[in-house]
Amino acid sequence: MAVSALLHPNDTIKVRLQTQSQLMRAGSTDLYYRGFSHAAQRIWAEEGFRGLWTRGLTASMMRELSYSSLRLGLYEPGKHFAAMLLHDSGESLWEKIAAGFFSGAIGSAIASPTDLIKIRFQSVMPGDPPRYKNTFAAFGEIVRAEGVAGLYKGVSPTIVRAGILTSAQLSSYDHTKYLLLKNEILEEGHTLHLCAALVSGLVTTVAMNPVDVIKTRIMESRVPYKGPLDCFWKTVQNEGLFSLYKGFLPNYLRLGPHFVLSLPLFEAIRHFFGASYL
Repeated sequence: MAVSALLHPNDTIKVRLQTQSQLMRAGSTDLYYRGFSHAAQRIWAEEGFRGLWTRGLTASMMRELSYSSLRLGLYEPGKHFAAMLLHDSGESLWEKIAAGFFSGAIGSAIASPTDLIKIRFQSVMPGDPPRYKNTFAAFGEIVRAEGVAGLYKGVSPTIVRAGILTSAQLSSYDHTKYLLLKNEILEEGHTLHLCAALVSGLVTTVAMNPVDVIKTRIMESRVPYKGPLDCFWKTVQNEGLFSLYKGFLPNYLRLGPHFVLSLPLFEAIRHFFGASYL
């Protein structure tokens, strides 16, 4: 939670970059934000600390409590289960990818309503009125306006995104460690964990950014889509294939440091309580 709170501004910038083209004022052709640094400067100038750091923060922390705990906690049991089914050692890359996808999908399905509310707070453009009074009021307003199903709008791309993110994150981290140890390049310890986390951050951002764009646009809700495929085709047709990598830099600047801090910390906590390293 602490790492996510620290890096929350990068998440806000990412959401703004991914949704701005569908929220531009009528008749406008100029993008409101021209990139990561321009968005950071403009949000700070127009909305201050609140715009960059606190918008959607409560929902983000609620999401981290469930989502991150489940996806990290379920990864190792999932890997052991896959190894048992396949009568393997548990070191196969495909077993790690499957275990990561499974744990991420479960965590995101449970945390999807908080993710939706976070995005709706973050995507409010300057000059627009707040969509909800606060995070807790948002739950009630969404249920009244859209039904309980409204809280799970975009849940399918959210599950796919989280599955890809977690499988890419934990499998690349786990397998990078395995290869570095197997080839006696590094020994178990902080340097190994840091190197594996750096690889994991880049692999994960490349793998999940397109799904992240689709998920964010569907959850934002002010442009109607029939589903993830409809959003995908309209995005590519109207803005080109590279539009799926909008927000890549703030995404990496969020995920990279997040992994560098959280994964070695996760290893240290496991070791402190007597569990083996991942």
